[in-house]
Amino acid sequence: MVPFERDLNSVGRMDIIAELDQNFNSHRRVALAGIGGIGKSQIAIEYCYRFRDKYHDASIFWVHVGTISKFKQGYEAIANNLGLVGKDNPKANTLQLVADWFNNEDNGRWLMILDNVDDQSVFESDSKNSEQSMPLIRYLPHSQTGSIIITTRDRRVGERLTFREKPLLVSLFDRHMAKTLLRSKLDKNIEWIEEDADKLVETLEFLPLAVTQAAAFITENSITAKKYTDILRASDSGLTNLLNQDLIDLRRDFDASSSIIRTWQVSFDQIRMQNPRAAKLLSLMAVLDRQGIPKTLLCRDNEDQIDIITALGTLQAFSLISSNKAGETFRMHRLVQLSTLKWLEMQNEKLIWQNEALRLLSANFPSGKFETWEICALYFPHAMIVIDRLRLGLDHVNELSLLLDTSFYLTESQWQDDLAEKLVRQALELYEKAYGDEHFDTLRSMRLLGEILIFRGKYNDAEELLQKSLILSKKTFGEKHGFTLSSVKVLTSVLIHQGKNEQAKEMLEQNMKLQSGVMGEEHENTLASMETLAETYFQLHQFNEAEELHVQALEKRKKVLGVEHPDTLTSMSCLARTYYALNRLDEAEELQVQTLEKREKVLGAEHPETLLSMSSLVETYFALNRLDEAEELQVQVLEKIKKVLGAGHPDALLSMANLA
Repeated sequence: MVPFERDLNSVGRMDIIAELDQNFNSHRRVALAGIGGIGKSQIAIEYCYRFRDKYHDASIFWVHVGTISKFKQGYEAIANNLGLVGKDNPKANTLQLVADWFNNEDNGRWLMILDNVDDQSVFESDSKNSEQSMPLIRYLPHSQTGSIIITTRDRRVGERLTFREKPLLVSLFDRHMAKTLLRSKLDKNIEWIEEDADKLVETLEFLPLAVTQAAAFITENSITAKKYTDILRASDSGLTNLLNQDLIDLRRDFDASSSIIRTWQVSFDQIRMQNPRAAKLLSLMAVLDRQGIPKTLLCRDNEDQIDIITALGTLQAFSLISSNKAGETFRMHRLVQLSTLKWLEMQNEKLIWQNEALRLLSANFPSGKFETWEICALYFPHAMIVIDRLRLGLDHVNELSLLLDTSFYLTESQWQDDLAEKLVRQALELYEKAYGDEHFDTLRSMRLLGEILIFRGKYNDAEELLQKSLILSKKTFGEKHGFTLSSVKVLTSVLIHQGKNEQAKEMLEQNMKLQSGVMGEEHENTLASMETLAETYFQLHQFNEAEELHVQALEKRKKVLGVEHPDTLTSMSCLARTYYALNRLDEAEELQVQTLEKREKVLGAEHPETLLSMSSLVETYFALNRLDEAEELQVQVLEKIKKVLGAGHPDALLSMANLA
């Protein structure tokens, strides 16, 4: 009673078939669990034919268990096939007749497949909420002469029906098996090109049903594997359309769709009924980056831990997501994500969940300061996905802080200034439309954009914007407001880059007095102004005054921020440069080496601040007449600066001049 023909070109899975044999040595029921389309039923079909070849007199039965009625139909078919006495009696309990036959060991060896057992309630329903007077689980046989294979998408169902034995998990094919399957399903007249096949199965992430459907589409439409892959990779919509094709597969349940998307939508609907919280989590995860989804972003405030554990457990049991070893981050298969997005579109919920993701990220994305970088790194890819997919407008004005926070993080830690500038300009434009020029969020955006322009070497544009920001800040908040005082410091930074050192010095000396009184001498903004004033003294060749302030700033930053904070390392770098100017080269080298080592550790080998440390050390090596070391390091610096900042950046031009 196997309702499917044997696949004479069956690919792989011999390890699972061997495990089935091994498990049946000690257990009467074994479950195969895995995501829809992974090949569970195909393994069961192959096992049936091997079982028949091994036990010629054995009986084999196949029961579809999607619903109570389908289970009943399966048992009625078995009763008819066996010609059971009493089956035609209207009052007879056919389910019990079949169960009794299975439990009678005189009937010999048998194998039964319970296929698509995805809903535990099918077996647990009772007369209070079902057409069935007795739970169907009572009719599952217990016999030493019989074996039962259960295929399920929900591994928890497999455990419950096998007396808590762990199911055999059916995983994705590896590259070789996926290509072998593709070749076996393609028409022999289709040209086989190894490289094209590689790209195709990789794009489909080695999912068996997806590979089978690809082969059918290629064959039916007489196209090449390359053409099919090009369509898949052209856009998510193209991939979604192909995954939604429902090409007939005679070796699948006739009531089951052969479309990848519709196959998984059965799971999505099942989850929504079983655990609405899990369905909401799946919806949220679908609109984020599919990898590295942090658990902290998924949990609601004051949420019961059991609820979140159960919800995430449901998604993992259906193989829709997987977690890292610590269970703190999750990932989705790309095809699962696309199918979930299509499902949300059908429910008219995609935009709802994109807006919810924006709200969550806006509320939870950290400030971008050094101490938050680790969390920022976790959230950043998801923020970029949400920002990229949503067309932000005035109705999102409450969430625009996400643009500023991600920009600040980019500028401080990654130096992706082109992207940072784009994000801040977007925020500034919307804030100006929503609130006008004098609102705090507008001024914050304006100042951050000015800082980014400084980093990008656009000093004139930066000065114009920062002058405007400062004037508006004084008008709105007053001269002694913390935002105004820190805005003065930012403006003086660009003035120093432009050589306007006397003007910068005058502004900073006055600003330092105000900041010390308003914020305190050890406030990070006061220390930033102190460091900038020291830089002004340096530019004016007042090296002793510069050294004195650099030492003060360094000691206070070590105390307040810690020895590895980027601002502390800036103070170390500036002090080392002052030692160099004072011709105290050994002290300069010692401090430069320390700074470089710490910046490589904290910021990374290609961060511009790290490259600045390398450049300073090059100068010191030249001054110490250690020419080989200087030239070797200078070449490294130049290549990295051109790579990170671009060949036209002022720092790159300066390095090229020094090398020449």
